Amino acid sequence: MDRQDWHPLIVDFLTEISIVGTLVGGKIDRIQPEGLDEVGISILSILAKTDGVGIARETIVWMLERAMPNADDAVSLIMAQGYIVEQNGVVLRTDAGRMAFERAIAALLPAFEPAFQGIDRETIAHSTTALREIRRTLDNLPDQ
Repeated sequence: MDRQDWHPLIVDFLTEISIVGTLVGGKIDRIQPEGLDEVGISILSILAKTDGVGIARETIVWMLERAMPNADDAVSLIMAQGYIVEQNGVVLRTDAGRMAFERAIAALLPAFEPAFQGIDRETIAHSTTALREIRRTLDNLPDQ
């Protein structure tokens, strides 16, 4: 396939990602599981992937600030809730944060499971891998 043929597909794909992100964020904010909004869920989700190593506060804020301008305030808020701690500039989930995240995901599943009906696990896994690669590439591109 000629690369020019990809342009409309790429634009459509990125547009759908943006729309899905807006819809997901809206549902999370309406449900507010464990008192967590979209930003709080995102922070705990990022930390869940660090296997207890944690991540620098600045990195969390940088990852979320474009879509979520209040990311730094959200870090402070969920820290006050006891879900995370900051040690030497590194943010870690507490046991309370791990349990709150698990309960929040369980509370959110009924709202999102219908969107995945008819899509097999392998397709979701491949799509997730592709999205992570796109995100990594975009993260590493110079700002223009």
